[in-house]
Amino acid sequence: MIQTLPAGKILSREHTRCLQGLSIIVIMVLHFVMQTDGYPRFLNLPASVGVAIFMFVSGFGLNESYKAKGLNGFIIKKFKRIVIPFWIFLLLTIPFKEAFTPEWLFNNIFFIKCDLWFVTFLLRWYAAFWIACRFCGRYKTAALFLFGFINLFMSQLESEQAFSFFFGYMTSVKIDSIRHWDARRILTVALSSLALGMAFVLLKEIPYVHSFKGTQIYNIILLFIKMPLGIFVIALPYFFPGVIKSKILGITGLATYELFMVHTPFMAHIDNNTALIPLYTAFSCIMAYYLYRFDKFIAKPGNGPLAAATAIYSGVGYMTICKYTMRATDSFGYVIVTYLCVVLTLVYILMRCNNRDFMRSPKTFYAAVTVMITAMIAVQYHFDPMQIQVDRWSAIHNVIAYLMQGRFPYAAETHLGGFASPFPVWMIFHIPFYFLNNVGLSIIVAAVIFIYVMKRFYGTTAATATAILMTASINLWYEVSVRSDMITNFLLLAAFIIYINKRNIDFTTRTFIISVCCGLWLGTRLSTAFPLFVCLLPGYLRAGAKKMITAPLTIIITFISVFLPLAVWNFDALTGAEYNPFVLQTRQGTPVDSLIMLAVATYFALKWRGNDIRLYTFTAVTMTLLPATAFVHSMYKYDTWTEIFNSMYDITYFNMALPFAIAAIAAAVSSEKASSR
Repeated sequence: MIQTLPAGKILSREHTRCLQGLSIIVIMVLHFVMQTDGYPRFLNLPASVGVAIFMFVSGFGLNESYKAKGLNGFIIKKFKRIVIPFWIFLLLTIPFKEAFTPEWLFNNIFFIKCDLWFVTFLLRWYAAFWIACRFCGRYKTAALFLFGFINLFMSQLESEQAFSFFFGYMTSVKIDSIRHWDARRILTVALSSLALGMAFVLLKEIPYVHSFKGTQIYNIILLFIKMPLGIFVIALPYFFPGVIKSKILGITGLATYELFMVHTPFMAHIDNNTALIPLYTAFSCIMAYYLYRFDKFIAKPGNGPLAAATAIYSGVGYMTICKYTMRATDSFGYVIVTYLCVVLTLVYILMRCNNRDFMRSPKTFYAAVTVMITAMIAVQYHFDPMQIQVDRWSAIHNVIAYLMQGRFPYAAETHLGGFASPFPVWMIFHIPFYFLNNVGLSIIVAAVIFIYVMKRFYGTTAATATAILMTASINLWYEVSVRSDMITNFLLLAAFIIYINKRNIDFTTRTFIISVCCGLWLGTRLSTAFPLFVCLLPGYLRAGAKKMITAPLTIIITFISVFLPLAVWNFDALTGAEYNPFVLQTRQGTPVDSLIMLAVATYFALKWRGNDIRLYTFTAVTMTLLPATAFVHSMYKYDTWTEIFNSMYDITYFNMALPFAIAAIAAAVSSEKASSR
């Protein structure tokens, strides 16, 4: 005797999740099979039935959620759950594309001509549902039916699924009645749907009818195949409730949307080899799981800043490893994806293990720092600095050498024949390292200071996490290997911002000291202005009229003062040379870019509101947008949209954001709430 579900359990959450898992497994496997020659053509049918089931469950689940919660937060939730994951997926697929164009990216980002028709189709239904619920009142059902009717005139893939979402919605409307049906009635509906679907399958195979393929009439015939057969499959778990308990279907049901996206780029790689199907199926499941976990993390209220910090931390590494691995191997896409999986797993482990004894242990902390420092020294001295094709180290070393010889420092050239632009304060800071014959050692000192500040204000757990995250960052090792001073500057600046933030030092309490410090920081690099602005603007606005006047004057006077000796020495060489330090430090952007970033920084400065994680994350976002804005402007001006990895665009400027992203993640790890995230 066939066992049935208990009364009231049909289309329960477990039931619908099982259906979603079943649908995506069928869709994914059959999509892979379709990439082989000679596959049975009837397999097209179950794949499209799987899409119908997914759309049905989407419509059903959306209306069930609406009945329970209304439209509260609807747009934000769907943006986080559908749009952001798709954008992340889109960026991940770029390394796998044979040809990249800005038009392709624009069309996909704004869903104008999306590679995945299903995502656009789903979003249109969500938009229609919101409009119907928000504006149509008691005519909501009629409005949704009308939208389904409009879909009949879309492409075949959309037309044959025109009412799948609507059927799910209507089932939710009538679910109370449906859950009172007995087994006989449910079986009758299921078998009737099967009979209807198969009748239209047979009708479609008639040669005369088949000749209408590609027309609206043919699409309507397909419509009467896909959803009726889908309804039959939807009813089956009622009679076989053991299927609902399947862990595989339950887990895949959670990540259905991610699996639908993730498996599509791998379809072309099957290349008529059936042996690869299990491999790419497993790989798709692993990638979908990571994307699902990250999507779920993003969607959880309050996790936005931490998710953004994690995205920046992994994203800057993504760009760096993409640039260099694509020169070494044709399989660079897989290397990149593997790297992203590793770093995201690392962040997840840190968040989950923050309260474990080994994370709070000083032994773990000192071991992590010792390993990091030892490796940094080994990496630096492994490379001959004169053979390095990056001249940031010699832009400082040679300038100081000229200074020590009594020659005007900005007359010095780098070991690659370039020009040098370190500001005076940055020169002075590096003099001790110059005498050690390795200005690159400054990065090690800066890393230790940064970790120490994290330990002082957030504890051993955060400091250990900081050391681990730094060690796991490919960008740090790039900076270390080329002896660059970029990351050094912003590690120290991040440490300073953490210090004054935790000590509540701002323009209201220490106006003169903070103003002088800001002037000195500008005397290292002009781009330090943006993190300082985000951190200090709230205090500046509370400081009072007198302090609001004296603070910027003190900053300007301090900044001018650090250049005064050089100006007296040779003013024309300091300011008049074609490649003077001010020109070199501003050549990546324009005044318009600066105004845009000033507006962005102002917004973030007013939004962090005393929350440490927000402060560090918003600063990281600002420092990511700073080079991005300049690059996009330049690409637009010179039509170089595909040249991001060429030498004209120095993507290492994105490393400015890295210390702040790490600070945000480590601060979250130290939080008592971190373990529950």
